[in-house]
Amino acid sequence: MKKISGIIFAVIVIIVFVYGCKKTVDPTVPGAPDVRATAAIQETVVTEIRQTETRQAEETYAVEALSFTPTSTMTSTYENTPTYTVTSTPQPGSAWKCGSLYAGYGIRQSTVGLIYNGFIWLISGEYKKDVWKSADGINWQNVASSAAFPGRHSHSGVVYNNKMMIIGGYSNAVTGNYCPDVWSSSDGVTWTQNTSNGGFGARLNHSSLVYNGKIWLIGGFATGGVFKNDVWNSVDGTTWTNATASSAFSTRRGHSSVVFKNKMWVIGGNNVSTYKNDVWSSYDGITWTLETSAAGFSGRYLHKTIVYDNKIWVIGGYNGSMLADVWWSVDGINWVRSTSDAGFSGRGGFACFAFDKKIWVAAGSNTYDDVWYSE
Repeated sequence: MKKISGIIFAVIVIIVFVYGCKKTVDPTVPGAPDVRATAAIQETVVTEIRQTETRQAEETYAVEALSFTPTSTMTSTYENTPTYTVTSTPQPGSAWKCGSLYAGYGIRQSTVGLIYNGFIWLISGEYKKDVWKSADGINWQNVASSAAFPGRHSHSGVVYNNKMMIIGGYSNAVTGNYCPDVWSSSDGVTWTQNTSNGGFGARLNHSSLVYNGKIWLIGGFATGGVFKNDVWNSVDGTTWTNATASSAFSTRRGHSSVVFKNKMWVIGGNNVSTYKNDVWSSYDGITWTLETSAAGFSGRYLHKTIVYDNKIWVIGGYNGSMLADVWWSVDGINWVRSTSDAGFSGRGGFACFAFDKKIWVAAGSNTYDDVWYSE
């Protein structure tokens, strides 16, 4: 409708223009048309026509805009879009691999594992008198099949003054079964008895470590079924000094101990039917500080503790069930679980090492001669 109105208006203007041209003359030229009037009328007509065309174009655009419908062809395509793949590296202690299901050293529990002269060593356990070593944790060599010491289990061991030492334990070849002795060797073949009675008395399931130039023996289970919380030390493995007869931590057996951040640590253990998950530390073996009465891991004994990657690690053990979980801490107070199931069978009384940038687990629980590691 507006388009028709514009056309009618333009026709009327043209008629007026033609009529004006006939009636108007130039006053300076007798009988001549008035050129100025004619030009003004022409300009008016042209302007009106242009305005009419502009309005028509705007109306047409508005109608087209209202009726616009996007189609599937009106899309943008980006070629060569990069694809990013995010991978995560398993942290130590979370993923475990089996190095060997049958390492050859035979099933044994409550053995001693040491690192000495570039080898991993397994010494006795399950009443055995043998000694084994490995350069890679997978292939094992029998160094001694019948060592000088009586076969035993539940003993402890340290490396001190360039020798391997084993302390105490339980033996079916010793009167009373509980061992109070100390033996040492520089090659794993020849063993020398440092003392037949170290003064600390016969005991098993104790822990031992080397700290501030001394060998330390902590707690355990003594003759007569007595749980201990005493601490002893020695500078030679022969003569022993009682640092304290009764520590601040309760009596226990099957606990673990390590040296971490220039302190001695005692972790977990068992007393009759109580499985502990407390953590204690000491600078001198006499005064002990409770770091936590209830660590993140469940109470247990016969577990193993090592220091690796600037952390304390607690692995496996027994608390009514055999455990295969792995925990770590940077302060001994706050604990993080690496895995609830490491892949190897739950076990206690096994050997554990930090060796070749890996954590190793070997033997244990009277049924295994396998080897597992995590890196």
